[in-house]
Amino acid sequence: MKNLGKAVFTAIALLGATQAANADLNLSGATGLVLNPTAQIVAKGQPQIQANYYDSGSDWDDKYYGVFGAIQAADKLEINGGISKYRSDDEIWDRSGFAIGAKYQLFNEEQKGFALAIGGGHNGTFARNTYAYIAATKAFGSSGRASIIGTVGARWDRFDLDSDGKSSKASVFAGVQVPVTRNGELSLIGEVQSKNVDSDYADNAKIPYALGVRYQPNGQAFSLTAGIQRHGINTPYERKAKLFVQANYTFGK
Repeated sequence: MKNLGKAVFTAIALLGATQAANADLNLSGATGLVLNPTAQIVAKGQPQIQANYYDSGSDWDDKYYGVFGAIQAADKLEINGGISKYRSDDEIWDRSGFAIGAKYQLFNEEQKGFALAIGGGHNGTFARNTYAYIAATKAFGSSGRASIIGTVGARWDRFDLDSDGKSSKASVFAGVQVPVTRNGELSLIGEVQSKNVDSDYADNAKIPYALGVRYQPNGQAFSLTAGIQRHGINTPYERKAKLFVQANYTFGK
């Protein structure tokens, strides 16, 4: 019985470590996927900083990049945000600004078998995006192998580009991180979201999605993720998925 208890405790600890290791930051600085948040939060005493680069693939050569950070400010509470630049040949889109957000984890996997979190924030650079969301995340796996981590969620977004239009719309999203190697150092990340802008803002909006590869050496403080994405907000001009790169560092790891 003693050995069984030790084995259960070890498995839970390993699951928690796997989740913390995979909680990189999304395009506005919250722990999550490439575009959307997950129910994970940064580990206590291990704040993260991340540099992001996104090519929008639009007619105006739009690029979005910046530096973001996240910290567990209190039990189950994450504060995140950063500074970024949306560079565009269209002066309405071209701007720099700050992002700020918060996420509260209602419960984690050890308590309910899956994690659930609510959050929201504002990104002044990304089309003045104000957002709120709820996300559920669960790890699936067998003993001795890194877990597959799946997330589903719903969110509301408001975008405001002055004379270029305003949008207020709810959407749903889902994503998964699948380890390629047994220890999870290399994994695939995919996500898809329903349309996140309304018809008044863009008559021919396209669904956001992302597909990438994450390299995260075990026991190391850094990770690197790259792939293709389409964030959806400047459709129909954002005609195809383009490159994104994320470089993350975790302090105190």
